[in-house]
Formats: sequence, C-alpha cells, structure tokens
Amino acid sequence: MEVIFQQLFENFCFPYDPEEASEGQDPVRAYGRCAFEAGFRLAVRLTAACLADPDR
Repeated sequence: MEVIFQQLFENFCFPYDPEEASEGQDPVRAYGRCAFEAGFRLAVRLTAACLADPDR
C-alpha cells in the first residue's frame, strides 16, 4: 500500500507555492488545504467511476 500512496502523493500533491497562501495565512494550513482538496476531488472521481453503470 505504501507504494500506491507514494505514487498518488507524487501525482496529485504539488509542491508548496507561497503565492497560493493568503496574506497572514499559516503556510502549513494553506498547503494542507490545497492537498486535501486535491485528494478529495480524486476520491469523488474514483467513487463516481466505481458507481457508474458498466453497461454505458
């Protein structure tokens, strides 16, 4: 499983960009939120793909 997590992390979690954080925002939380959003979008896409009608 660790190999899968490593591959997902490298493909979906981008490097920290200080320009993405708002002024005065904690950079760790800002990056964490961006990484969480990317992971959540991936989870929703995977769920939708798994629940899709295979006959379509």
